[in-house]
Amino acid sequence: MAFPKWQSFLDVWDKEFVMPTATYIALANLTLTSSDASVEFTSIPNTYRDLVLVAQTKATGNTYGRVRVNGDTGSNYVRIRMFGNSGGASSGVNTLTAFDLSDLNTTDWNFDTLHFLDASATDKSKTVLIRSSQTNVSEVSAQAGRFASSSAISSITILTNSNAFEVGSTFALYGIVS
Repeated sequence: MAFPKWQSFLDVWDKEFVMPTATYIALANLTLTSSDASVEFTSIPNTYRDLVLVAQTKATGNTYGRVRVNGDTGSNYVRIRMFGNSGGASSGVNTLTAFDLSDLNTTDWNFDTLHFLDASATDKSKTVLIRSSQTNVSEVSAQAGRFASSSAISSITILTNSNAFEVGSTFALYGIVS
């Protein structure tokens, strides 16, 4: 395609090759009114390309959060993690029985965002990107993970390793369409 002198490649690109804009659709939103050791989102429709889970949590005692997909308790969760706080930094690769989230306690709010890419695909494993932070502790972590299953994601369970999520903890699940 030849461009007139007054027209640039970007002008043509903007008009003829418009990228779709992703849209977040709220699927579920929950605020705990009593403490609970787990929260489960079930019957997730496979009409969304990606899923995003956002959690703001405290716990009834020291523990850490975990996430399981489709009720799978096998060693099908592989992650590489980068972690840092005021005391230093670390990284590592692990195979787990669930994706690990932030350390939880009774005083600090934890913020976790999980992006499940290609959640509805039935021909490949699922990539999961996880970002976590904790207030008042200057702690952050980032993870890239793989859920080794070709099944579409139909349920997500957020649980604690011990103790329970505190009253006021919130969980929101979004589907992404483009």
